[in-house]
Amino acid sequence: DLAAGMLPAFRSVTVEQLLAHRGGLIALNNEADVGLFLEFLTAQTEPLPETFAGRRSFLATWALQQAQPGVTPGQDFLYSNVDYMLVGMILEARSGKSFTALFDELIVPLLGMPGGPGLSLGLPTTAGLARQRGHVGALGAVQVFDGYPPELQVWQDVLSQAAGGVFATVTGYAKWQQLHQQALGGESTPLPAAYVQRLRTPVGDYVLGWEVGPLPDAFKQKVCLYHGGIIEGFSVYSVIALDGQFAISAFTNTEGQGTDPDWVVKLLFKAIFDLQAGWA
Repeated sequence: DLAAGMLPAFRSVTVEQLLAHRGGLIALNNEADVGLFLEFLTAQTEPLPETFAGRRSFLATWALQQAQPGVTPGQDFLYSNVDYMLVGMILEARSGKSFTALFDELIVPLLGMPGGPGLSLGLPTTAGLARQRGHVGALGAVQVFDGYPPELQVWQDVLSQAAGGVFATVTGYAKWQQLHQQALGGESTPLPAAYVQRLRTPVGDYVLGWEVGPLPDAFKQKVCLYHGGIIEGFSVYSVIALDGQFAISAFTNTEGQGTDPDWVVKLLFKAIFDLQAGWA
């Protein structure tokens, strides 16, 4: 439905290239990109869409018209939240089901915990989890994250649904990580065999949502899957040995900002590094 309006360079990009962040699309994970979109919004003379589907189509149409200097779609790596938003739209178009329905059908049973799903689309709001407040700020100046301004939150919701918008309990996430560890170690799991095989035989240093490569000496130069991420005042760093020998994650309800916005993720990685060094 969006093909006619997109830049020609995007028309040959595949789903797997989107999942490998080689779609060449605008990242929308930094102030400069968000600023461009907000400028576009303020320049509109027609009423903006008011539904989730309408906003998502509006955002996708705009993103597919934004060329990124020096980046060849389908070839060059550029981490982009838009890549995964588009994959969510493709899943809906091909299945005839909403992303929420697909999530409930395929993911919740996979990671379901006794007494509750252990994860949700969007920040959990149940009474038992309401105390888990996100925090943001520079080192030594962290404050409670109260959310984005309403006019920005609606677009954040659209973008993040399929691009980092899954929130898990530590137990639920540990189950996800354990499934990967077991599968990579040769055990039978519900994870699709083709997906596991792609992880085992990566091309380059990024594969289907995971960075891949050797980590420092404490990990005995093992090739690992790893990723750090932040969203709405929360951060996580996860490492899984490609041979399934170990898996470690570190979590915090804090997101770094300021002159060194990666300071929280760096501390999470150091915690994992120190733990693995102690094991060695």
